[in-house]
Order: sequence, then structure tokens, then C-alpha cells
Amino acid sequence: MKKVYQLSTKEYEPISIGSRYLFEQFDAIFSFLKPKIESKFLNSFAKPILNEKSEIIEWYAEYSGDFMPLDSFDSQKQIELKQKYWEFKYAIEDIVNSLPKGKNSIEVGQWNEKLNATFNEDDNLILSNGDDFVFLWGWRFNSSSSNYLAPQFLPLRNVVNPSSENNDSDDHLDKTNSLSNDDAALNQDNPAGVITEQSASPQNINVVINTIETEKKETDVVDEPETIVGQEHRKLTFWERIKRFFRWISYRFWALMLLIILLLLLCCICKNCSNKKAVRCDNCKELDSINKRLEETKIRLKENCPPN
Repeated sequence: MKKVYQLSTKEYEPISIGSRYLFEQFDAIFSFLKPKIESKFLNSFAKPILNEKSEIIEWYAEYSGDFMPLDSFDSQKQIELKQKYWEFKYAIEDIVNSLPKGKNSIEVGQWNEKLNATFNEDDNLILSNGDDFVFLWGWRFNSSSSNYLAPQFLPLRNVVNPSSENNDSDDHLDKTNSLSNDDAALNQDNPAGVITEQSASPQNINVVINTIETEKKETDVVDEPETIVGQEHRKLTFWERIKRFFRWISYRFWALMLLIILLLLLCCICKNCSNKKAVRCDNCKELDSINKRLEETKIRLKENCPPN
């Protein structure tokens, strides 16, 4: 494979399926599609390799040349490339629709999810070198508008082969029709209803037994409705609502409440200290009166004893 493109991991969001990223499952998807699809389609399925040190993802494919996005080409070339892409997408949809239903439903559902996420036109980025095309996947490119192709240009879809269930139902119908034809012939040959050795041959008996058993199995399959037991919710009282509210507040804003308590405690300490500094002694009034009397005495002395 040759490197055809690279993208920064910071530009797009990776898609995850389960506990893993989708682009990490390339080998599993490729191995699953290889026996089911043509090689020309698989060659357009680019392989992503993540370079964690450079934070880029490199894309590799079987083609060579300079690959560019669709908007680098003229409108006619874009239509041709989109037709090839939609032909590939239709082939994938046929594979998804042909997956067996009812057998290993969990595994089938996982593959449905993987294939639908991998080949989603909104998350596929089409590139081309002018002749061949590849598409990038596994990341949210939001490219549904650029990948849109008008209905008159869409390729014709191939006829999907009937599934195994349809084949089984057709075989059952054929057997039933053959039985009815055999019964009609027997009734014409033996209108009295007498069972002869020829009419009661082992082959006819086995066919009748198999048909009856098949119909019995089909009628025995009954989908049992799921019983859902609903839990009765008791209405909370007024005080229980208040308790739940304060409990929610304490769980949600415990750090803020702790900070408020510390601030209040600090304010109380500061106020107490300032009050202690502002307290005046009880003898301050007497001291003021004594000082006042001293001042009056000085004034009288100056009046009665003038200086020489």
C-alpha cells in the first residue's frame, strides 16, 4: 500500500464503536468484506494509520498518485467519482441486508453498526487522483452535502439475491404445491379414497410427515410478550422534599458552603479584634474632668499672678 493522504487529528473527531475507535478496526472490517465484495471496491477502502507523536493520521491505499478532495475537480468529474462511490455504498448496503436474521443476533447487530458507521456518507471523505478514488472514514467529516448526488445521476442498483430464509420459504411452498398436485392425482386415480400400495409409497409418506412437522414448528413459535413490572413511586412529603433539597445542595455545592463558612469565621474574628481595640477604659471621663480642672487652674494663675 502507498500513502495517499494525511490529516491532523485535531481537525476532526474520531468515531468510536463500543470501547474502541472505529479506525482501529480496519483489519476486521477488511477481512469481513473480502469474500463478499469485489476487489475494485476494496482497493478504494483506505487504511488509516495513526501517528501519535505527530498527531496526524496517514491513509494508505493500493493506488498511486496525488489524491485530492472532490472540490479540486470540475463538476462532470465529481459526478463520475460520486457514482463510483455510491456504487460501492450500494454494494455494502446489499451485504448488510443479506446478513442472516435471527442467528447470532448480537454479532449481526454489531456488524450492522460497524458497517453503517464505516460507510456513512456523512462521515466519508472522497479523494481522487483523477482516475481512481479512495475514501476516508472513521472520523466525523460532516461531508454529506459534498457527497450528495442527484437522483438522476445515481447508479442502478444490482438485484439482491434472496436470503436463505426466502429460499427456505420458497422450497416449502414448492413442496406444498407438489404435495397438492400429488394429492389431486391420487384422488383422480382413486376417487373412493382407498389407499393403494402405490399411493401409500414411503416417499409420499415421508414428504407428508416432513411438511406436517415443519408447519407444527412454525405454529409453535410464539413471541411471548415481555412483562414489564412497573415500580410504584410514593409521593414525598413536604419535609422529605426539604431534606432532599438540602442534601442535594450539600452534595453539589459542598466546597462553596465550606468557603462561605470560613469567610464568616474570618469576619467574626476580625470584628472581635477590632472591638477589643475600640474599648475605652472606665476612668476616661474622670481623667478628662481632671485635665479640664488643671487647665482652668492654669488660667487663674496667669490672671492672678502676672509675669514680672
